[in-house]
Amino acid sequence: FADIYQLKADIYRYLCEVSTGEHLITNKKNATFFYNESIKYSKSLSYLSLVKISNNLNFAVYCYDILSKPDLAL
Repeated sequence: FADIYQLKADIYRYLCEVSTGEHLITNKKNATFFYNESIKYSKSLSYLSLVKISNNLNFAVYCYDILSKPDLAL
């Protein structure tokens, strides 16, 4: 499930880049939710898992670029 949640989160992250107003707020909430779900499901995966690595990298990009919270991106 981690990879499916990650794909959904990535789609909402991309939508955040082109959204404004209420749509931006909604897309941020959805992206955050799906990234958190993906992280939760990927905890059981190996640290070498490509799903886990790409999930953490994409979440860091989301935190840095969309949320403007570089401290969360670490």
